[in-house]
Amino acid sequence: MEVRAAQTGRVKILNDLLVDLFIRTRRTPPAEIILDVDASADPVHGHEALSAYHGCCRQHQYQPLFVYDGATGFPLAAWLRPGRVHASLKAVEILDRLVTRLRVTWPGVPIQVRSDNGLAVPGLYDYCEAHGWSYALGYATNAVLPQATAQALADLEWYHHWYQHREPHVHRFESITNYQADGWPHPRRIVAKIEVMPQGSQRRFVVTNRDASPAVVYRDFCVQRGKVPEQPIGEMKHGLQADRLSACGCCANAFRLLVHTVA
Repeated sequence: MEVRAAQTGRVKILNDLLVDLFIRTRRTPPAEIILDVDASADPVHGHEALSAYHGCCRQHQYQPLFVYDGATGFPLAAWLRPGRVHASLKAVEILDRLVTRLRVTWPGVPIQVRSDNGLAVPGLYDYCEAHGWSYALGYATNAVLPQATAQALADLEWYHHWYQHREPHVHRFESITNYQADGWPHPRRIVAKIEVMPQGSQRRFVVTNRDASPAVVYRDFCVQRGKVPEQPIGEMKHGLQADRLSACGCCANAFRLLVHTVA
């Protein structure tokens, strides 16, 4: 137990070190901080403690949670979690610990949160709104949202039918302002991207409290997640072998993950 407590303490210290390094390497206070939060599948090949089979990913794995600065790709947190947990597990606690350290140095810097639909849970919405942060999170489709965008899709398919010879890919952005899921205390804004192409049509959704136009929220903010955090996570795995977590204990693997992240 003493060894595990010591390892857990080192994990917390190294995560705090990431935030401190970020602060110390900024010559001037940032105009804003975008926190890119993402869960990643980290496959294992033995019987590492707390690894588990994940039905969606179809592999035995850990599922670490990463946080990056959206402007620079600087890593701010890397927490190892069991392999079969929900993607949002401990996200609020991790963000709270991270932002508490940021606020000591930059108390007034605006903060924005960006992630995919794995983190789109009421606890994170409520936390961001309670602290006055703006957020944009991917949102999974359901029976209501396709109905709300049915007319927009029909209009776009009609346009594509006549003009596909010059525009094989067409899209439009819509805003749904009166959507309230079960358990939500109030309606929240849903931004929809509707796309028609030769292969067919698709609709993607984002839940947000940003007041920018739908196109700006989706294209100029959400889509930038392809650069951060997805690209830095790939660089960590392929360039720094951060996914080689072969120790028997979970705390030891969490420490190893952080050593690669700090590197």
